[in-house]
Amino acid sequence: GIGYLVFFTKRLSLPLQKRVLLLFVVSFPFYKTLLEGQINILLLVFAGEFLRAVLDEKPFRAGLWLSGLLLKPQLLLIILPALLISKQFKLLLGAGIGTIAIFLGSLWVGGKESFIILAKL
Repeated sequence: GIGYLVFFTKRLSLPLQKRVLLLFVVSFPFYKTLLEGQINILLLVFAGEFLRAVLDEKPFRAGLWLSGLLLKPQLLLIILPALLISKQFKLLLGAGIGTIAIFLGSLWVGGKESFIILAKL
């Protein structure tokens, strides 16, 4: 997590203050991630790379990174309607292809029984 934050700020040519990095590291979500093995660091990487691709004007790549947020799909409830309203169709295409790839990968690993069990939950 720390390594990604350093990488992200350097790639965007942002000044990284050690105090800000320390505040990130001692924050509750960061601690919870390390303590319980949550997926927040993955979400940090997906969101950061999504932002970098948007800023680099690479909408398809941004959409692929956005599909990684399916780990916590409630985040997409805010982002996807905004993308539809702003007519970001290349970005949505990338997100759709990424979603299909994740779905097919899940189907390959867990089989259709895993989706049936998930639906029953």
